[in-house]
Amino acid sequence: MSDGGFHRRARWIWVVIVLGFIVVTALELLGVEPK
Repeated sequence: MSDGGFHRRARWIWVVIVLGFIVVTALELLGVEPK
């Protein structure tokens, strides 16, 4: 039994959250309000 799939999925979720946070921050810095 290996839970490598779980770790891989969790890593992808973390990457998506981080990228989303960066994108929102960049938009705010540019003066664009995300709708």
